[in-house]
Amino acid sequence: MSRLADRLTIGFKTSPQQVDRATVDATWRLAGELPVFDAGWMNDHLTDPRVERGGASIEPLVLLATLVHHVPGKWVGTAVLSNTFRHPSLLAKQATLLDDATGGRFILGLGAGWHEGEHEAFGIPLPPLRERFDRYESTLRVLRALFSEEARQAPGVDLDDPFVPLRGATNEPPPARAGGPLIWLGGQRRRGIELAARYADG
Repeated sequence: MSRLADRLTIGFKTSPQQVDRATVDATWRLAGELPVFDAGWMNDHLTDPRVERGGASIEPLVLLATLVHHVPGKWVGTAVLSNTFRHPSLLAKQATLLDDATGGRFILGLGAGWHEGEHEAFGIPLPPLRERFDRYESTLRVLRALFSEEARQAPGVDLDDPFVPLRGATNEPPPARAGGPLIWLGGQRRRGIELAARYADG
């Protein structure tokens, strides 16, 4: 596990559900002015997770990109992104940009995905649990490969993966932080804990 600091850190979390962008913007601007906060967090849903279907929700990675200038020097994280929503290589590129925008202070929180209603509503497959975790592990392998030193320039990296094989893949420009953004995983059962121990920083 990677430590953020040698002291207690205090973060704030805003959920981008049932709220307008101006309110979130004002909240992050205020939080950036308060020295008590060391980190800002956001969840990842396409709809309101408190209900089975529907409900307003702003996409968090794009929203975070519009907010990080309010919190310079602070950590910014996702708690947690649904692995089912984004292709792993695209996620690596998005995380790389946020890592650059925060000066190496982006924490990529990732989970396997769970909300059936939003998957059905948007036509996003939600595989059975075993396959979902196989794909979750695949994403972690891709992220680690694309955050590596080898991916910073040609000839890039190769990865033999059943879901996302990489062939000479590069991640240019590279992340600001050596090794890429910190990865924190959401998981409760044995396999989730094993994945955190093998691939994650937290």
